[in-house]
Amino acid sequence: GWYHLDVNKLKPIPIKAENKVDVANTVNRVILQTFSKKSLATLHTTFIRPLPTCFLLWRGSAPDDLPNDSLSTFEKWVDFGAKNGATIIGPSIAGEPNNYPELLTAEQAALIRKANLQIHAYSFDTQAQLEKYGKMVDGIFSNKTDEALIYYRSKNGTNSKLSSAESVLKQLGY
Repeated sequence: GWYHLDVNKLKPIPIKAENKVDVANTVNRVILQTFSKKSLATLHTTFIRPLPTCFLLWRGSAPDDLPNDSLSTFEKWVDFGAKNGATIIGPSIAGEPNNYPELLTAEQAALIRKANLQIHAYSFDTQAQLEKYGKMVDGIFSNKTDEALIYYRSKNGTNSKLSSAESVLKQLGY
C-alpha cells in the first residue's frame, strides 16, 4: 500500500492514534532520496505517478559530487535535479558535529528557490544549526530528532517537556 498509479487504490493503513499526523494515509506516503544522478533519472522514469523526490548534494570527488564551491556548478546540479524529477534539493550544511561541506548559503538557497524546488538540508544536529538555517528550509534531515523537536516547539510556543520514546509509541497504539 505505499504506491499505486491510482491513488484511489492505495490501501488504508490502520492507525490507532487520533489527532496525530497520519502520513501513512496520504497520497505521498514516501519521499525518495538519492545522491546518484543515474538513480534520480531512473526514479523519474520508473514512477509514472510522481513522488516527492530529493536530490541530495555533496561536495567531493566522486562522479556525482559537486566538484567545487562555485555558484555556476551548484546551479548545474540544481538544474539537473529539476530536469530529472527532483521536487526537493538536499544540500549538506556546515557546523558541528559533522562539519559537512557548506552547501546552503543564501545564494545557494536562492538558486534552489528559483528552480521552484523545496529545500530539505542535512544534517541538523545542534540548536545552532537549526537557528542558522531554520528559516531557509522547508524540511530537515536530523540525526538528533530531540534537538529538532525542541527547536520547533520553541518556535511554535509549545515548550512542553519531551515525552519518552516509550510513551510516544504507547500513545500511537504500539
